[in-house]
Amino acid sequence: MGNIEMAATGNMNLFLKKSLFYQKMTISLGLNNIVAPKARSYIKEDEFTSRTERTGAMLCRYASFAIQYRFNSGKRFNAKSIESGSQEDLMRLGGY
Repeated sequence: MGNIEMAATGNMNLFLKKSLFYQKMTISLGLNNIVAPKARSYIKEDEFTSRTERTGAMLCRYASFAIQYRFNSGKRFNAKSIESGSQEDLMRLGGY
């Protein structure tokens, strides 16, 4: 915008994921914002130059760890259904 230049910022993340117990449990580890760049902006005019560096929670490095467990993973059950007559009988009796 005008005389303001924004320096390039990048983001590098690394995630590892491992399934255990026949894919019932998943463990994941993540490293976010490994490079942790600073947000830089420059204001350039003929007789004035300003450089600003910002840091904050969004620009910090952090790690994440998660465990997920699926109970009864892969098991299905059969639901019994009860038929109450033919479609013709339902319509004759005022059913839907």
